[in-house]
Amino acid sequence: MREVLDEVEADKPLGGKVFSILSFSFAMLTIVLGTILMLLILYRENAMLLWRPPMMLIRGFQLTCLAGLVFAITSIVKKEKLPYLKAIGAVLNILIFGLILGLIVYAAILDMSRQQ
Repeated sequence: MREVLDEVEADKPLGGKVFSILSFSFAMLTIVLGTILMLLILYRENAMLLWRPPMMLIRGFQLTCLAGLVFAITSIVKKEKLPYLKAIGAVLNILIFGLILGLIVYAAILDMSRQQ
């Protein structure tokens, strides 16, 4: 029975590193999409006042941010290996999510102060 279990463990190519790699990958993808989104907004701000960025880009940014956060939490809970990659992916995803949450709160506070 011991030999059979050893063979099954050897068949895993990535072992327990999948969620760490996905967390880091989604963090990088979120940064790239956020950069593209900001560059589009800054470029179009001067050209047209009523221009809106593509909704697909905004939804992609939101989904990659959320997926990266979920994969980071999953890799921490499952206690996966790759300590540097897991730490970098988790920190980046948490910082991006905190930045987005902070921007939402800031916009709500500005909106409330303008109504008064």
